[in-house]
Amino acid sequence: MGQRLVNQLGDSLHLGFSHPPRGHCRRAEPNPARLRRRKRVEGENSWTVPVEEIIERGYDLSAKNPNRRDDYEHRPALELVQSIKAKEERIMDLLGELEGILEGRL
Repeated sequence: MGQRLVNQLGDSLHLGFSHPPRGHCRRAEPNPARLRRRKRVEGENSWTVPVEEIIERGYDLSAKNPNRRDDYEHRPALELVQSIKAKEERIMDLLGELEGILEGRL
């Protein structure tokens, strides 16, 4: 049987005779022709950014999805507080009813 090792990321590596450990690369460098064949598909949660834009932003690589739509409307704070209070009152009424049922009063 082979050995089991744990790398710095906590991944368990099995060093057996039948296969090399995970992450082991048979080639020293990736095949550029193979990398070019991969199709990049842009969608709602995936996008590409031109190198020029990254340079303009001072190499800021934080992910800001350009496809994201902020079409929701913010409600005023007072309206939110009033809505929460109304829901809390309804919850308290329902808890009172439940308590009555459990005590056998209803």
